[in-house]
Amino acid sequence: MNRKKMIGVVFLCTVLVSIASAFIVSGVSTVIDNSFLSMLLNQLLLLLPSAVYIIKSRTNLKKSIRLKKISPSNIVLCIVFAFLIMPVMNLINAISLLFSKNMIQDTVTDIVSNNALFLSVFVIAFIPCLFEETIFRGIFYNEYRKSNIKVGIVLSAFLFGIMHQNFNQFSYAFAMGIVFALLIEATDSIVSTMIVHFIINANSVIMTYMLPKLTKILQDLSNSVEGYEDIIDTTTTVTKEAILSSMTYYCVSAAIASILSYLVYKTIAKNTGRWQHVKAIFSSKAGTLIKESDGPEELDEIEAIEEKQGGMFTIPLVIGIVICVVLMVVSEVFVEI
Repeated sequence: MNRKKMIGVVFLCTVLVSIASAFIVSGVSTVIDNSFLSMLLNQLLLLLPSAVYIIKSRTNLKKSIRLKKISPSNIVLCIVFAFLIMPVMNLINAISLLFSKNMIQDTVTDIVSNNALFLSVFVIAFIPCLFEETIFRGIFYNEYRKSNIKVGIVLSAFLFGIMHQNFNQFSYAFAMGIVFALLIEATDSIVSTMIVHFIINANSVIMTYMLPKLTKILQDLSNSVEGYEDIIDTTTTVTKEAILSSMTYYCVSAAIASILSYLVYKTIAKNTGRWQHVKAIFSSKAGTLIKESDGPEELDEIEAIEEKQGGMFTIPLVIGIVICVVLMVVSEVFVEI
């Protein structure tokens, strides 16, 4: 079995495991009703197919997922980059909420409300930044890029999006997947996307943790001032009307942040000497980028793979995609009902 078909099988197995994990987690919850343990168990189960693939294929994990050191300056820039792309993700999220439901916020709120902050950050930010990046940017993207780097970027991002199995998360996860793949090309290291992924998720956890406390402070303040009791809105439900009224803010902040994030991204790529490589991704030479950017040993391996590899869209991959799309539609209809 060639590598592309194996990756398709891994994705299909990951989808099937995600479905099975929903029942397993549900069963465990009847004994131990703890959302923290449920999410941790779910993440561990999702990693299982990829772990089996790595062991069975006898690949060098560090090499296959591009686990390389990055400079301290680029670590700082990646953190800045993470905050700068958040307004864009917020805009995409806001637009998606006009047509779909937020399927994850209740889970995040439940975990944050019932666990210490560091445990919430651990299970919502730290574990996903390791596991999801290893699966989607490490195994999937780094394999698909060997055939076609541009298609590999979009396909791996698409798989990352639909794996969430709901339209709301798909929208911004797909965008994140594209940005993350480009960030790997700028740094030649999956560590960069792990950092950015962690910062984005950790920020969400901290904001969820702080919101009730800030709301209470403002509510107490408003109650102490006569005539201001109704100024503070303590509701946490985001309505479509509220989103539309804030759309100008979302668009302006996203536009400004996009320009700044591009400048930071360019600096990151220049620091690693890969800016020309990144620019060439969108040129007619994109298909030869892999051979130009990898060393002699990687080149020999890639050439050997190219002789045997088939297309990216294998039958197992397509089946996995179809299952995810069906689940996305069903989940949206179920929520509406």
